Amino acid sequence: MTENAELMRQSRQDLEGRWESILAVCAVPILYQSLVSGGSYMSPDTPITILNIFILGPLNFGLSRYCLNFSRGNEAEFGQIFQGFNFIGKNIIANLLIGILITLAAILFIIPGVIVGLMFSQTYFILSDNEDMGAWEAMQLSKEMMRGNKTKLFFLSLRFFGWFLLCLLSLGIGFFILSPYYNLTLAKFYDDIKGNVYVDQY
Repeated sequence: MTENAELMRQSRQDLEGRWESILAVCAVPILYQSLVSGGSYMSPDTPITILNIFILGPLNFGLSRYCLNFSRGNEAEFGQIFQGFNFIGKNIIANLLIGILITLAAILFIIPGVIVGLMFSQTYFILSDNEDMGAWEAMQLSKEMMRGNKTKLFFLSLRFFGWFLLCLLSLGIGFFILSPYYNLTLAKFYDDIKGNVYVDQY
């Protein structure tokens, strides 16, 4: 199991001289949420929430696919951010199910919501690696992969907490710079924990 600090170092190394391409891809979901939804994703009384159901799942899939290709040294192209719309049905279902389960858990208390979020955090990476896999099956595989790894991912996210605060102080502009580093590190985390869990490679 690779240390979190090493995963971050590998991400920084991969990004050297290659920031521009991944920066453009990571900017797409940020621009969508900031310019279109205006940060109202979790508000149940806004029409934009309905649009998010159809947009955010496919974008998460596309971002996961691009970052995995980038991390693995495979061909990574800007158009991959939109490939989730080729599998829009299962990405919509994954987005809905994960959102519902996190919300239900969070109603009980914040911590259960965080745990559920960590549990299903690998879903879009798995769907990206397994085009024939359904949303619920990918979620169950994510649950299996994260058994014993939720704390590791939580502490990995904490390593970025200070950067998140700086991004907020920059009125959100800093997220455009931080997102490639963070998402690439998450892709490396996924590849690191797959271990003996069977995941087809596409």
